[in-house]
Amino acid sequence: MEAVARKEPVDIGIVGYQLVGSKLGEILLDRGFPFDAMRIFASERSAGQTVELGDREVTIELASEADYSGLDIVFNAAPAEFSKEHAERIQQQGPLFIDSSSAWRQDPRVPLLIPEVNPGVVDTIELGIVAKPNCTTTLGALVLHYLHQEAGLKSITASSYQSTSGQGRRGVDEHSDQLRQMIKREHELLHGQANRYPQPRVFPTITALNVAPMAGTFEDGSDHTTEELKFKNEMRKIFGLTRKDLPIDVTCARSSVVNGHSLSIHAEFESEITAARAHEILARAEGIELHGQDGVSR
Repeated sequence: MEAVARKEPVDIGIVGYQLVGSKLGEILLDRGFPFDAMRIFASERSAGQTVELGDREVTIELASEADYSGLDIVFNAAPAEFSKEHAERIQQQGPLFIDSSSAWRQDPRVPLLIPEVNPGVVDTIELGIVAKPNCTTTLGALVLHYLHQEAGLKSITASSYQSTSGQGRRGVDEHSDQLRQMIKREHELLHGQANRYPQPRVFPTITALNVAPMAGTFEDGSDHTTEELKFKNEMRKIFGLTRKDLPIDVTCARSSVVNGHSLSIHAEFESEITAARAHEILARAEGIELHGQDGVSR
């Protein structure tokens, strides 16, 4: 499939309208994205409800049964299970399917796109599907891209501290409920009396007032969690490097915040690069704010 040449303004759809989907709608409006019509799709629980989008009132359609013909772009903010089942059907009806889930990220036919890093991959679209990397991968790759251009990545050792919104509305609700229960029990927290802490359901352990050294789950006998494997595999695909070319060690933790992931990265490069030169590169890099002793560079 050739790179998509679309009319402007475009007709767009958003599948899933919880945390990610609703925020996406806000961003499209705030940035003046050139769309004409916008349709919203969700599960049976939300179908038929109306939402306000700027000066528009949009009725939510049932995602699994809707006809997507006539749309130019569909942004998917629904889980990977929905994407695996419906992405190809949707793109065959006409629109480009841009997927936020993990469903297609490692498919060799599907480009894994960060516009500031590898925009040229849109020329390789085969299925009419484009994947967006995991959130922590995106943060790390954006910064490392500019340094990689200068000195060539050799290895990465990283730690992530990921917010509870990474597990969607259910994760935020569980975290908020734990906070409400625990904040009133300062004495117990100070003295390590953990036996009365609320039991987690979404996360493997308590997230409120805690940093848990496990984000994601362990599957298939792996010694890395799903979040850690996403970081390793997606980072290599984005940079077009193999496991041998780019050794990566990463530990992903869950932190007691609602929004905003953090990363600590130790990167080695093929060529020598000084801290001053790295600061100079990142200070003028698109999509990055560099905070330092002299304030913020944009």
